[in-house]
Amino acid sequence: MRFYENGELVATLNNDEAIEHCIQCPFCYHNSEGTHTCVLGLEPWNLEEELTNEDDNQLECWLS
Repeated sequence: MRFYENGELVATLNNDEAIEHCIQCPFCYHNSEGTHTCVLGLEPWNLEEELTNEDDNQLECWLS
């Protein structure tokens, strides 16, 4: 997963590192079953599901 802040790439992390990074974000919602939902953007999405389904580290997070 690639992380951008203010338009600049700040990190490219593997899935485990991305989860650890994301759960520190104020836009990450901790679900009761142990998964996480990102509420940054137009529609919320399940972090673990998206990381599992994404190929070649194409998932991106943009914070401004």
